[in-house]
Amino acid sequence: MHTTTLQRFVMTTMAVIAIFFGISILLSGHIFSNNSSFHDTFKLFPLWKNILFSMLLLCSITIVWWLSTKKESSVRFIFWCIIIFLVVGAIFFQPYKPVFDNFAVNLQAFHLVKDFPKCSWHQYFSIFPNNVAITNLLFWLDTPFKGIINTPEDLFFINACIGQGLMLFSIYQSMRLLDLIFDKKFGNVLLFFYILSPTYLMQFTQVAYSDTYSLPFLVASFRYVTQLLITVEDVNFKIFIKHLKNWYFIICSGLFMSLALYLRPNSIIALVAIIILSLLLMTKNRRTILLFLVSLVFFSEIITFTSNKTLAQTNYETNISKNNKMPIDSWFLTAYYNGGRSGAKINQITDKYKDYDKRKSYIRSKLFTKLRSLGPIGIIATWKNKCNVLFGIKSDFGMQYFNSFRDWDSRQLKIRYKNLYDFLTPKMIQISLISVFTCICLLFFYAILFLKNKANITIYTQPKKMIFVLILGVFESLSLFYILLWEVQEHYVYMMLPFLLLIGSILSGYLAQKSIHILKHLSLRKQNFKH
Repeated sequence: MHTTTLQRFVMTTMAVIAIFFGISILLSGHIFSNNSSFHDTFKLFPLWKNILFSMLLLCSITIVWWLSTKKESSVRFIFWCIIIFLVVGAIFFQPYKPVFDNFAVNLQAFHLVKDFPKCSWHQYFSIFPNNVAITNLLFWLDTPFKGIINTPEDLFFINACIGQGLMLFSIYQSMRLLDLIFDKKFGNVLLFFYILSPTYLMQFTQVAYSDTYSLPFLVASFRYVTQLLITVEDVNFKIFIKHLKNWYFIICSGLFMSLALYLRPNSIIALVAIIILSLLLMTKNRRTILLFLVSLVFFSEIITFTSNKTLAQTNYETNISKNNKMPIDSWFLTAYYNGGRSGAKINQITDKYKDYDKRKSYIRSKLFTKLRSLGPIGIIATWKNKCNVLFGIKSDFGMQYFNSFRDWDSRQLKIRYKNLYDFLTPKMIQISLISVFTCICLLFFYAILFLKNKANITIYTQPKKMIFVLILGVFESLSLFYILLWEVQEHYVYMMLPFLLLIGSILSGYLAQKSIHILKHLSLRKQNFKH
């Protein structure tokens, strides 16, 4: 297949996926009456209000853009002050406590820190080894603070501080990406979008789990990979490898990606998307991609070696009983059986048989029966519903689950946290929803325009457009992983959110730039008419 034809096919497919997301979100709730989140926990805006506030947000972005042309540094300083206040302040005025799996992870890390070297692992981690990596990392990070860790709550606080630090690190890396590839005004727009995503800033990284710690490293790696790709497009490869700065990019991209993959193996979806799209759209990057992969393998081997040594020192026991293992079919069952959500119905199926082979056979039969009953239309409807859970206007970003706080001090303090939660959370959810809704709608209309003008596919060889496509590719690939192959929960959107906000910042930035240009042109015409 000719390269241009292949490029057109890939870009058209990505545009169709974006349109599917947009249609799903526009149909995800009531148009005129109020919506409610899962389990009716929170009351949310109808569609018309989301559209209205989305338009107001775009007007605000135009003002941010205009102010950035006048006082770029001042705007950035103010935005960073607000972000730091929300991220750091949340540790103290909304100190969210880990729940469910992340509670088990943090509690295990506490026992490893306190009991090392005479420590042991809970059986949970032998049955679900996917949570071993994040527990190891927390053990490494928390051990230097062993002297001040007396209770699990002390460890929760330390991990919340580390997590919020990683949040700021992630925001900085994504901002620098736009600064370097596009323009600092785009970076300011991105910071504005982050301010309007308070559930992400305040809650996500406080609970210290695999996705919360993996995502900042994925974002950082993506920033350095894109810098590598853009640099090698501009210079000869022999000149490229002579610059020390480029080797810094290679090391950082490999190191951060290896950490992201270690903590969250499904990050490989993003890695594959980056490699495929960069090879497809850029002509000079094959050896650069190879250097990045060598760096990735090198650091992955170091991390794996260190991890295995830690597991041996902490007496981790692998799951040697076949009957304790969960077949991979169970994940596909969860992806389609109960509308894409885990729950009691799924547990009844997966827990029916103790014998592994019988369990696997039973799960597989239930999966195939469900897929046949759904049919093609039902499967697509399931995809639409899962898309709505992630990005729709009825999402609460999982905040209904994160309603307990670290057990410090007095009962009076806990009451204060809860009262503040009841006051802030509905507003935080709605503000974050408008940000997500705006970004999805911008992408939806952009995809439609692209399909109308897809004959101009060659413009996507321009560096800025190529980076936009890479961002879109990572966003869509991660989204499709959850929609097609995995279960969904409202807070899973956070794995895609930084890339969605990058997309929204780029598209709204260009829209603001165009709007200001039109307004200036109209103003000049009006002045000329008077004269």
